[in-house]
Amino acid sequence: MDTSPNPTLLTPEQVLANFRATGTTVAGWCRLYKFNRSTVNALLHRNAPGLRGESHRAAIALGLKADPSKDSPEKANPDKGVSHES
Repeated sequence: MDTSPNPTLLTPEQVLANFRATGTTVAGWCRLYKFNRSTVNALLHRNAPGLRGESHRAAIALGLKADPSKDSPEKANPDKGVSHES
């Protein structure tokens, strides 16, 4: 079993280094992607795990977490193929 971390995911330090290398500010990135700057700063300084809501969406957008909707079609649309008709 492979227990190595996902090579496509970034650490908060890598995200900050990418921001510095490209001249991107956290505030500018937040404006562009419409995330709260406090939420993003908490993720980048490891003060929030990004479990739910906006912090989860921001962690995915930053590349800190994998997008669960891309793992399997069932997770993306759990009602797919299920009829709700009586």
